[in-house]
Amino acid sequence: MATSITEHYFEFGGMKYFRENAHNVEMASYGEKKDPIGPKAYLDVQNKVQSEYLASRVKFNTRTTINWNETTRVEVEAEGVFKFFSLGKEVAINGTYEKAKDAKLELVSFAIDEGPLKTMLNKEASGARNYLADEGNDGRVVSEV
Repeated sequence: MATSITEHYFEFGGMKYFRENAHNVEMASYGEKKDPIGPKAYLDVQNKVQSEYLASRVKFNTRTTINWNETTRVEVEAEGVFKFFSLGKEVAINGTYEKAKDAKLELVSFAIDEGPLKTMLNKEASGARNYLADEGNDGRVVSEV
């Protein structure tokens, strides 16, 4: 299943994932979902759950190819230069459209399932839990990157 990338989102499996402010979003980041008029929704990250609570809960979810024939430089580089990893490399490469296309870049997904996420929020991550309770309907915690 291929992924299409646009200026404001990428689409995979019929779902659209926003790209605005994505460079600030990490696994278990939390904050307020901003939804201005138009397609520019983003997460205004306030903080992140401590990594010690994530190690046993995060799992590899899936990988997908990108349909480079339906993607343009303007769309891919909309958020500026990005970083990606190459197989066998431990250091991220500064990405451009050409580098990503030539590398046949694929996207990988890591996730925390809902049950373990709820347990973490209820029993360990009190900072995130308190923030989300105070934020109300716009509060979000990132469960997939």
